[in-house]
Amino acid sequence: MRYSILTLLVIAALSLQGQQSYTVSMNEGYTDDVFFVLNDGTAFTIAPSAGRSREWVSLDSGQLQNLPADDEWDLLLGSYLHVFAPETNPNPYQVTGALLNPAGVIAHESDAYAYDEYSLSLIETMNFRADRDLIGYDWKEFDFDLGFVTNQDMIFAVKSTENDFYALRFTTFYDENGTKGNFGFTYRLIGEQ
Repeated sequence: MRYSILTLLVIAALSLQGQQSYTVSMNEGYTDDVFFVLNDGTAFTIAPSAGRSREWVSLDSGQLQNLPADDEWDLLLGSYLHVFAPETNPNPYQVTGALLNPAGVIAHESDAYAYDEYSLSLIETMNFRADRDLIGYDWKEFDFDLGFVTNQDMIFAVKSTENDFYALRFTTFYDENGTKGNFGFTYRLIGEQ
């Protein structure tokens, strides 16, 4: 099954109730191929399946989550850790945004063109990059009077795992009830390379 370009993947449900505690630990030989996870004192090992560079596990159940293979998704929307100043302050902070699939998705960000101007001839002039957090979290900013304000002039051109090009623009960070942390966006197919 092929998922749409903007599939919200829920990667782990972690409820901290009572006295439960969770620790994630990797040994010195850690690679992206094997995860060593301690779940409330119980150790288990997870190796990725064929077609996947990573596996996701529920820390509540210790069970693998049934997520799409690497070539079946393009963007991951959610919270992640970001280091703002690695040289002077290497502490990671939790941010909410979009990450590119490292299995071939590339993107370009620009506020120089209107959303409707994006075309195949325009994107051929753009410098696409594979930086996982190229879309990231900073398509919005916090205003003390208004809350989070979305920069709707920031447009992302995204090349999917199927070599289709899309124009993507975030429209809000709130749901209809005013709850923050909800992605509103619009996207359209530009074409195939």
